Amino acid sequence: MKQATSSRHLSRLGAWAFAFGTAVGWGSLVMPGTMFLPKAGPLGTTIGVFVGAAIMAVIAWNYHYMTRRHPGPGGAFTFASQAFGVDHGFLCAWFLCLTYMAIVWANATALTIVARCLFGDALRFGFRYSIAGYNVYLGDILLPGAAILVAAAINCRRRLAGYVETVLAVLFALGIAVCFGAAVFHCGGDLRVAAPAFAPDGTAPVSQVLKIVALAPWFYVGFEAISNLSGEFRFSRRKTFQVMVAAVVTSAFAYAFLVVLPALAPGDAGGWPASVAHLDGQVGAPSLPTFAAASRVLGRVGTAVIGVTALAAIFTNLVGNMTVSSRLLGAMADDGLLPARLGAKGADGTPTAAVIFVAGVSLLIPFLGRTAIGFIVDVATIGAAIAYAYTSAAVFRTARATGSRLGKVMGISGLLLSGGICILFILPNYFAGSMMATQDHRFGHSTIVWIALLVMIFFISHMWMRQATFDTTKQSFSKINLFHEQICATDPKEARDGGWHDNMASQLDSVNNSLVHVGLVQAGLMAVSLAIMFSLYAMLRRRERRLEHEKTMSKSYFFSTVSHDIRTPLNAIVGFSEMLKAGFET
Repeated sequence: MKQATSSRHLSRLGAWAFAFGTAVGWGSLVMPGTMFLPKAGPLGTTIGVFVGAAIMAVIAWNYHYMTRRHPGPGGAFTFASQAFGVDHGFLCAWFLCLTYMAIVWANATALTIVARCLFGDALRFGFRYSIAGYNVYLGDILLPGAAILVAAAINCRRRLAGYVETVLAVLFALGIAVCFGAAVFHCGGDLRVAAPAFAPDGTAPVSQVLKIVALAPWFYVGFEAISNLSGEFRFSRRKTFQVMVAAVVTSAFAYAFLVVLPALAPGDAGGWPASVAHLDGQVGAPSLPTFAAASRVLGRVGTAVIGVTALAAIFTNLVGNMTVSSRLLGAMADDGLLPARLGAKGADGTPTAAVIFVAGVSLLIPFLGRTAIGFIVDVATIGAAIAYAYTSAAVFRTARATGSRLGKVMGISGLLLSGGICILFILPNYFAGSMMATQDHRFGHSTIVWIALLVMIFFISHMWMRQATFDTTKQSFSKINLFHEQICATDPKEARDGGWHDNMASQLDSVNNSLVHVGLVQAGLMAVSLAIMFSLYAMLRRRERRLEHEKTMSKSYFFSTVSHDIRTPLNAIVGFSEMLKAGFET
């Protein structure tokens, strides 16, 4: 495995900043009130978050175990390749790249949500179009695009990226602490105002906690990112486990504080359940409970503090995930699995070509708006769980070879936990609603790996289609319901005269257009899947023909060599016989 030359510049604080900043981003501020509180309430979410942190501690030990043995920029890709072969390494790297880049896209486009909460309709200028019922303006494209370019410029200088990530991560953590402390002071330290502890939806508390635990990979994905930066540590790699655990614990407290914050200052007489129930009709800061709660407990200062905290969260995630994804792509290019030019490095050893590639792909995403945030969460969760499972399995195999009992226990524990989380996440969500060429004969030895890759492409595209269709249908239903309340109830005659039918036709057209667009995207993904399958088939056929040719050539070489080797002594024997015969005759 080739390793890019890189000087050691990351301190333990810098490594913690990358691990913490890459793990916690926009979701910690946007999703507590919109997803976590409705699922499990403040106490249920907090318990689930810390159970997930305990699981991630096991995964962190496994990453530490493998990082000490295989340092460098590849991380889980290197671990899987060394333990199981390049087929498995490539599959693991594919999911990791998709995971890290999906988080880059989510954080870049999250800027539009933050901007709308803080500045209203300031970004709604220029041209406009609609995707799955979501209006996309020119401003919605320019802001995240500018953020991506800024993050790419920072990442082109790795020391600068380290300094920026450290400052932003510390600022992010301090902002969360200030807002939570202000909320506790605001309620006089009486945490009973956050009641009820669990979501009042009739679901058992254990079930609510498990829903949060199922999101553990998404909560913490990125803490393991420093395994891709281990070649840049200026401290002993023996400290890797401590750094990752510190990042996981900090992340757990960040999520817990931010989910309890809106429950301590709900702004509604009915407490946080009533506040969350009325989110659909809110716009701006009131639509995000975390932002609204910070404003209630600190006034305008709170709006400024939570705004700066949100920007720090978004940019730590942008810079961090762009860093690790570029290191991963650079490692794959160094290993010959991607074009060599993608591994081109700057004067300081930064894989600048990979940084530019990640930024170039990411610049296309803002044109799609924020129509599939749930899909991005799905991709990140599944991709992270697969990477954690591969790393844990690699630990188990390595430990079995070396006779390490602790390594075997932690490896099999991490594998079971990763698989359990993946199943716990996939099943409820599902039922609820030519680089492929052989390189030194390294690819194509594990057919099940490529079948798994194709199945995951089909599955992820199907989940995205369901999510986009659900969002469009929900918006259309809301508009029909609004029309009924505003027109039918107040002016039945106008509704009878055609307004109702026109409105229904308009909404049906909207749903139909969305289905057409989503269907085209899914068809494109299916085409890519088939192209992968046929490429693999062609690769295997080429390999068979080459092996047959090599076999034929080997036979020819063997017989020609053997015949030569046999002919020489035979000629000597014949010659000696002739000489002996001639001597006898004389």
